[in-house]
Amino acid sequence: MQQVATCPNCGSQNAANQQFCVSCGAHIAGTPKQLPHVPIVTGVAVPQPVMPGVVQPPPLPGMPPFPMAPQTRQRVEISPTWGLAWGLFWRMFFLWLFLLGLIFMVYVVVRLILGYTTLI
Repeated sequence: MQQVATCPNCGSQNAANQQFCVSCGAHIAGTPKQLPHVPIVTGVAVPQPVMPGVVQPPPLPGMPPFPMAPQTRQRVEISPTWGLAWGLFWRMFFLWLFLLGLIFMVYVVVRLILGYTTLI
């Protein structure tokens, strides 16, 4: 006969080898297992623990030795100026002018190749 485990949350019958209830998803085997707390650190190099018998590689030439100290950055205020806007406007204007001129040249060359005597 198959062994049966009862869910402590909803009371439904489950196979004894299951860890979670098929009805509600609750953990069947008593209290839920606690995962170890692992701190999450972003942007900082965290030294890995040295295992006995493992040789750490030497640092690369020109690189600071491990562990590295976090770099401090200076905050710079950026404010939009009309000089930047006008510069972007004129760059876009001349880009479109160049592209339209290129398209017109292709049009003229194709008409000349096809044998038309007038350009337009």
